[in-house]
Amino acid sequence: METRNSLEESLSSPSAMQKGAQVASSPGVLVFSRTLQILHVNRRALELTGQSRQATTGPVSVMLSTPLIELRAKVQEALASRTASGVWDPFEVRRAVCDLGSRVLLRGFGLPDRKASDRSRIIIVLEEQAGLQEEDIAEQAEGQFYPVNLEEAVA
Repeated sequence: METRNSLEESLSSPSAMQKGAQVASSPGVLVFSRTLQILHVNRRALELTGQSRQATTGPVSVMLSTPLIELRAKVQEALASRTASGVWDPFEVRRAVCDLGSRVLLRGFGLPDRKASDRSRIIIVLEEQAGLQEEDIAEQAEGQFYPVNLEEAVA
């Protein structure tokens, strides 16, 4: 027989199924330095890039797909151009990738650092788009450069 406290705990805590759904819907995050060195990769990014068997501790080696490399290069190019022009606002570049029934929206953020351009960052967020048609994803990824609120970009 369950006590009232254990019943309340089981009702208030998410079930294993809910936790799994939250992980599956969470974004993958890759953070690069201005020199394109990988500074951070979360587990979801490894899963979405097909490298989920990596160890969670120690150095991580990530093989980037062509769409990720192209997006990173586009953000790097825009970051260099914008900082050379004295434009210090964060920006976003989007690209949709549809591969074997899997749909992923890639969102690349350029975060320039006014004080030291070598401390500027490139953040790529991978978002799995379940249940969307290719047209819907293409519509989401249509534009190239979007000004972004820094707090929203990092959150």
